[in-house]
Amino acid sequence: MKGLVEFKPRAWLLFAISALIVGYVLLVAVFFVYNFSDPAQDRFVSDFETADLSEWNWLGARQLCCSYSATLSNDQARTPPYSVRFELRRDDPHVRGSSRAEVRLKSVPWHTLYEVQFSTFLPADWRADDIPVTIAQWHNVNDLFMFEKYDVVPLRIAVVGDEYWVINHWDRRFLSRLPGQATTVDGYKVLAKLPVDRGRWADWRFRVRWSLGSDGLLEVWKDGKRVGQNEGPNAFNDAFTPYFKIGVYVPGWAVGKRSDVVSRVMFADRIRQIRITDQN
Repeated sequence: MKGLVEFKPRAWLLFAISALIVGYVLLVAVFFVYNFSDPAQDRFVSDFETADLSEWNWLGARQLCCSYSATLSNDQARTPPYSVRFELRRDDPHVRGSSRAEVRLKSVPWHTLYEVQFSTFLPADWRADDIPVTIAQWHNVNDLFMFEKYDVVPLRIAVVGDEYWVINHWDRRFLSRLPGQATTVDGYKVLAKLPVDRGRWADWRFRVRWSLGSDGLLEVWKDGKRVGQNEGPNAFNDAFTPYFKIGVYVPGWAVGKRSDVVSRVMFADRIRQIRITDQN
């Protein structure tokens, strides 16, 4: 018909391929821009003394579903007058594909030593359960442009029953997980298993140098005592290093695991991430 542009099948195919290529390039560009480290977080301090969450204001910092997910509290405070109170309910809407109430920092440079400090408080009525509860973690920046999505993280503190488990996973391969497969890793190490604290503050300190080689370093202190370490490879072979998150994360709830526990509450305070030199 006159006035209509006739597209041949080959032209449509070339158009579709071109659109996919442009879309992929844009995805890669956005991925890299979003995940670049922020020098302002080379010395990050959050004591929640602003009486709000304004210290966590950048895009993606708050992974919260509801008004109660993270609130300021003066019921408990490691550095008075305020701490942050995280609450996750079993039936909460999923955030970023899982059951979580967390805040996060950004990735840091590879082969660079950082110290991360924070304090956590589990209420006296915290109930033991077989479903692990992650209260702090360093999460992968999954290479989404390579269609990677891991189901393990390089470093986390999980409450399992009546113990804290501090666990490190690493993998130096270019692809740790192909679509439709489970994540496999080069190795893992349980850095510490410690009795859970209830009704009191626990002070944590980590020294972290992310690396796939021999210069990797993880050191863990709790309440002033070193409780675990690992030297050598400690991360996944990704474009960016893992980033720190704190809050309440129960992936078991997201996949339908049931228990008598219907909510989890944790307080956190005195969060610091500081870039240091090897001489410190």
